[in-house]
Amino acid sequence: MGNDLCDVPASLLATHTARDYCVGHMLAVEKHGDLPRVSCDVRVRVVAHAAMSRRDDYELARLVLEFLFQGACRLAAQNCFLGVLSAHPYLHALALHLVAEINPVEKLDTASVECLSIGTWRPQCGEVRIVLDAWGQKCPHLLPSLLTMLDCTPHLQLAIGSWLCEYVGARGGEVEEWCWRVMRRLRIHRVYWRQGWDAPPPSPHPTHLFAHAHALAASSWGHCVPMICSDGVESLYKLATTRAQDALHYLFPIMLVLAQSPESVSTTPRFRDLFTLLINAGPGLFQRALGRGGAPGADSLLRLMLEQLKHEK
Repeated sequence: MGNDLCDVPASLLATHTARDYCVGHMLAVEKHGDLPRVSCDVRVRVVAHAAMSRRDDYELARLVLEFLFQGACRLAAQNCFLGVLSAHPYLHALALHLVAEINPVEKLDTASVECLSIGTWRPQCGEVRIVLDAWGQKCPHLLPSLLTMLDCTPHLQLAIGSWLCEYVGARGGEVEEWCWRVMRRLRIHRVYWRQGWDAPPPSPHPTHLFAHAHALAASSWGHCVPMICSDGVESLYKLATTRAQDALHYLFPIMLVLAQSPESVSTTPRFRDLFTLLINAGPGLFQRALGRGGAPGADSLLRLMLEQLKHEK
């Protein structure tokens, strides 16, 4: 009987009939009252199937999505999110807001995010900032999962990078390691998108190390040769003193810009200091003995130069 219910052509029902049909199943789940051979998970699949088949019924889709978040038959509900959100992609933002609302009451884990098919969400910049603000307040432990799963356009990546800077700044510049991972994943620098290099100056002026890294990727400090040779190289040096691998990460696209004016590197003494610092960076003897700490700085810098040569061909 359960499989037969899933085959009911809900798309042929009138709007009010389809709603009543789904509400009946939802109420049965909430009251734990099963008809013979109709289990909770079958009822969840039935209402989800109705929402999927009625692609123009926005109110029913919203009602079903809220029901799936109520916690009844959690595994069945998680298996239905993909289909409902694929049929109604505009509900992604609502789904993410529901996660933020539920988390303070019921601590959620990353599985609650993975089932939402975040990679298919195509938000506007303002929309994603609203979601990130809510998650930053109500479920910050899930932010790394969300930001890692997002498939971003260039403009959206810029918005996320700016939001991360504000997020870190609001915490006095203290940076959790996941923030660095997400920032490295973002391809903010314009050389990656073959766009013009007329990036604006950083606003506001960087006041912590993470903001300096963001400025190197998103502002004129990493795109305009005179600015690279002044504020840009100073930021790279600051970054290299404590996070050499991150400095190399941000140096790569900047070197592609400087290839248009190679003499600028030789006439800027600070670059010599930067390269010396990077060459001498790397794991200590104890870290190397334990197989930790990454590659020596000289090897990493050599790989960066070889990658640059490939891009110039």
